[in-house]
Amino acid sequence: MAAQVIVGQDEITIELSGWNALPSLRRIIRIPLAAIRSIRTDQLPESESLSAIASVAGPLTGVRTGSVVHDGRRVFLAYRPGASTVTLEIDREHFPEVDYDSVVLGVDPSSVELAEPDAP
Repeated sequence: MAAQVIVGQDEITIELSGWNALPSLRRIIRIPLAAIRSIRTDQLPESESLSAIASVAGPLTGVRTGSVVHDGRRVFLAYRPGASTVTLEIDREHFPEVDYDSVVLGVDPSSVELAEPDAP
């Protein structure tokens, strides 16, 4: 898939692979857990307007990645149109370092891992 997601004790780390990192000009996105307002699952249709204007399809994969400002909100995309997605709504007012108001990810459950807890 476009991204590997690592859920740690204090943050979620999104690691973009290969060509998928180019449109966003970054390979790693870190989101403090405290910055997440809500999480929801969706299925964005292939005709979703954000995917058409905001992102670049990865070669041979059809994965859409990129950033866009939509309705005054900065959105990061990394998903395959028509597939299930997870959307993280971010409290950007209190966590401006995240740089996004929401993050839309198409994540294969096998690409999500829990970070090992820190030793005491």
